[in-house]
Amino acid sequence: MLPTAQSIRAINLPTHGEPSASRAERFAAELELKQRSLTTSMQAPNESSLWQRNDVQYPRLIAELHAAGALNESTRALICDSMDLEAAELNELIDRAETDWTRIKQTILPASQPPKRLQCPICRYNGKKETANGRGFRYLSNQTTWREIQSLKNGILLIEGRFEIYDEDTETGERLECRSCLSEFPIPPGIQTDFC
Repeated sequence: MLPTAQSIRAINLPTHGEPSASRAERFAAELELKQRSLTTSMQAPNESSLWQRNDVQYPRLIAELHAAGALNESTRALICDSMDLEAAELNELIDRAETDWTRIKQTILPASQPPKRLQCPICRYNGKKETANGRGFRYLSNQTTWREIQSLKNGILLIEGRFEIYDEDTETGERLECRSCLSEFPIPPGIQTDFC
């Protein structure tokens, strides 16, 4: 069973400058919003067996935290400090978790009907009206780029400004961006992508 917002409020989170009660309240509110908007339920072949599987729940947790917007810039900085990671390494972990969660939803969880329209799980925007940021949704993904190294002099690595994309690399971290609230969220289950 998923944790409830009330059970989250009882958690003592580390302060890092903010009282633990207010951090817990904020996290609980974000969890409530995310739970209302989930389109995939964990009611699969055997709900209790899926709940016990770390290889299912850990990628799910990270992907859902990212989709809910809980991994903001300050949270990412705290995580990087705590785990002794560079920002790119943390982004890679998040991308891997989202990729794993997408694969899990497609292979382990029962197939469901894909939604007939897109809707942002954060702000409920449906993409129809013009916003200050444009209209609709954007497809986002990560790709490896490369640049030529020009020289190394006096401890400075001189890198060419123009970059190229590695064509042999696959895109990772597929997600959508809401043009209303600018939140990023996973492509809904059951929807396949194609390019025109």
